[in-house]
Amino acid sequence: MEPNDKNVKVTIEKEKEVIKWLTTQINTALHDRQDLELRWEKWIKQYEEVLPKSKTFPWENCSNISVPITPIAVETIHAREMNAIFSIRPFIQVKPKKKGVDREDCSRLERFLDQIFTNVLDLYKYGAQWLLEKNKMGTGFLKCYWNFDKKKKGEKLVTKDQAALTVIDIEDLIFPVNAKDLESCQWVAQSIITSLEKLTCKEKLGIYKNVNDIKSFPKAQTADEDTGSDVKGTKDSVEKLARTSQAALGEYQIHEVWLDYDVDNDGYEERTLLTFHKPSGTKLRWIYAPYDHGRRPFIDDKYQERVNRIYAKGICEISEYLQDGINTVFNQAIDNMTIANVKCFKGRKSARKDIGKIFPGKVFWLDDPTDIEEFLLGEVHQSNFVLHDLLRDYHERRTKVTDYTLGKESSILKSRATATGTLALLQESGRHFDLIINNTRKALVELSYQIIELYAQYDPSKIFLIDGGKEQEAIEISLPNNLENLREEYDFYCTATSLIVNKEIEKQTNLMLTQQLGGIFQQMLKLLMVVFNPQMQLPEEVKSFIFSLLRSYAKMSEDLIRSFEKIDVESYLPELPDVIKKAYGQDKNMIDVIKQLIGGADEQGGGNPALEGANPFGGMEGAGTGVGKPGAGLPQSYPGGGPIT
Repeated sequence: MEPNDKNVKVTIEKEKEVIKWLTTQINTALHDRQDLELRWEKWIKQYEEVLPKSKTFPWENCSNISVPITPIAVETIHAREMNAIFSIRPFIQVKPKKKGVDREDCSRLERFLDQIFTNVLDLYKYGAQWLLEKNKMGTGFLKCYWNFDKKKKGEKLVTKDQAALTVIDIEDLIFPVNAKDLESCQWVAQSIITSLEKLTCKEKLGIYKNVNDIKSFPKAQTADEDTGSDVKGTKDSVEKLARTSQAALGEYQIHEVWLDYDVDNDGYEERTLLTFHKPSGTKLRWIYAPYDHGRRPFIDDKYQERVNRIYAKGICEISEYLQDGINTVFNQAIDNMTIANVKCFKGRKSARKDIGKIFPGKVFWLDDPTDIEEFLLGEVHQSNFVLHDLLRDYHERRTKVTDYTLGKESSILKSRATATGTLALLQESGRHFDLIINNTRKALVELSYQIIELYAQYDPSKIFLIDGGKEQEAIEISLPNNLENLREEYDFYCTATSLIVNKEIEKQTNLMLTQQLGGIFQQMLKLLMVVFNPQMQLPEEVKSFIFSLLRSYAKMSEDLIRSFEKIDVESYLPELPDVIKKAYGQDKNMIDVIKQLIGGADEQGGGNPALEGANPFGGMEGAGTGVGKPGAGLPQSYPGGGPIT
């Protein structure tokens, strides 16, 4: 946002009315999600492995350990997702969506995005936080906006005027409880914690007004004053941080609200942005939505979606009750072992005697050896371990994080598992991960569109210079012209691979694809050699049928490439010539001719020795020794057509 954004002009009474209404709406939304915020606090502790400091049942200071099944699942999926997304560059590929779009412009967009993500936005840093929040809490929010700021370095004034990213904590984004998505709801508010000094600087830049009116209203605590929820305080607590003097921090809370509101009473809502201070009711800024793309700058990524809900299920929620059960069983087993390991002694009342300290090798002098006997207070029950394994198995089924996902051999099959069987199990377990990463792909594509749209609006002449290599000039990377219809003309897609593969498996699958495509391409070339061999004067119907086979080969190749999860099929499969694309039609009688061409049996059951070694449908080993020789591969006649001349 910049100082010259267009302000909303309404009366002061209307401003106060809107701010009062928004204050009520925000307070209502916070009250409506109060129970959910308590669960957020529990999930944060669950991930951080925080339990109550001490237990009094079954005795004081008994076992109180959290089994880390939740963080194991979160970090396993997070690591695989990060590797899948950021291991291949460019992160986003672009191809034409309409005819007439220049492919060179697609390449320029790819390179421009790659430079922005790497050198301006640091996508890896913010992407890691965004995806971790999504995997833990179910929904991660990323804000993509234009950042205008000025700072002094010595006597030099440095202006920052570029796109920026911010990961928004789940508790800081507020919307009506009945909202289905962030675009269609009437308002979305972001809670921003800042300082009076920063607000004052923005006022001097012409962005905010009336900053002095909120000076007497610092934020005194991390807990919400209306609901009492304290998600931020919980985060501080698990990190062992203490805010001994909240006033010394000098924090102020403002709300930036993206509001659809009929400003001019014409019956149509305008998308606006209102920034205000809720405790004092002070308006800092009210402008029309500054971005030409017309969207709110919040991009949500979801782990496991709910129907018509913004909040999705995360691993902490999925594991919540199984985590409680495993903790209980595990601590009970430890307490049981503690009791079983305690040796106690029993003796006759009449045989009381001071036996002193007990130590290994001590000799007890007794009149009757049975006066003192040892006994156990409890026994170790195997059912505790069976129940623990059962709960862990249920957790694996629920989260789909198994031994193979963790890079371990199966605890059941162990070394007896075959490579083929293990790969099949990995692929099946990866179906769930593919669903997860598809949501992330979709979110990254939306982020990429918004980034390009922001630069097309605010800095269309932006140029990056990259090293051109030895003895070459630097290469300029810039945006193409005419991006008004970006979403209609260009198709963005994320190059992230599937989560089910690792590098070694990916190498093997690529080799397999290369071999299979090589075989298909060789057969296609053999068919073309048959058609265009000057020694073989084939009827047009036969040529048309062979062209149909070539089109079938091309279609099968396309399906094969897609089955290997390759997104940009066009880069793997060459385009068929127009002469093959347009050659339609075939005769049923051509089948027998093709059989002769490929060395099959003729009507008398014999083979065609003229085409041995030139079989278009044979294996890769039979590379046409007969093709190209005089008379090679020439059938004597074709059914219903007489001799071939």
